[in-house]
Amino acid sequence: MVSGTVQYWPNVLRGSLWIATSWWFPLALSALCLVLWCILTKKAPKHSAQLGHAPQPAPAVQLPAQHDLSNLADPAYNHFWQPPESKIRVSCGKSVEKSVVSADGETWYRARLDLNGITPVPDIEARVTELWEDEVKVPLQEVLTLTMHPGVLKPEGDFRTLNEGCPEFVDVIRVGDGIAHFPLKFYARAVDHKNLLKPNHTYRITVMIYARSKRPDKCTFEFQWTGDPDTSDIRLISVTPPS
Repeated sequence: MVSGTVQYWPNVLRGSLWIATSWWFPLALSALCLVLWCILTKKAPKHSAQLGHAPQPAPAVQLPAQHDLSNLADPAYNHFWQPPESKIRVSCGKSVEKSVVSADGETWYRARLDLNGITPVPDIEARVTELWEDEVKVPLQEVLTLTMHPGVLKPEGDFRTLNEGCPEFVDVIRVGDGIAHFPLKFYARAVDHKNLLKPNHTYRITVMIYARSKRPDKCTFEFQWTGDPDTSDIRLISVTPPS
């Protein structure tokens, strides 16, 4: 009776009835509900922010403090942070603390080295490579290796490690018995050491400061030698990379 009645229905109504009573209609309805749920889930954070419930940010990675080196061995920290390369800050002269010192009738004119950074700089050595007397270049047949405090004669080794908060000193000029000369780890016979620096002259000295972990610094010093340590002084003119 129902089937006989349905066959006289319009095509639209008969099609709707066939879809509603078919076996795959619940399946299609479930798929549609799943799609709507996914769409509403993606919009949920935006909706929550509009209601004043902003999403919580991800926890930040805690990096070590600037001077805290206790965690540098931890790979989790090293993955995010590496200490920058340290530099050597050079200064000298009577206005610089501990640069010019006198003891036992001797005066030492020293270049002060301070660490600019937190990573120590090991194996430091300084050498005189060029010398000018009153703008006239003085020929040097050897490179002169300077001592560092405390100055000792030592042909090999005797390097210094520069650490934060503890300066090191390069012995540039030593004055004793009225004679100014370069204090060296060893004295080459090809150089007339006692007559290199004469009183009443101004000398420009090029010193290369070497370290194993960085490129050398080319330092140019000016030493005004009057013959009297009380009226003589040394100053730093420039620090440049090697040419």
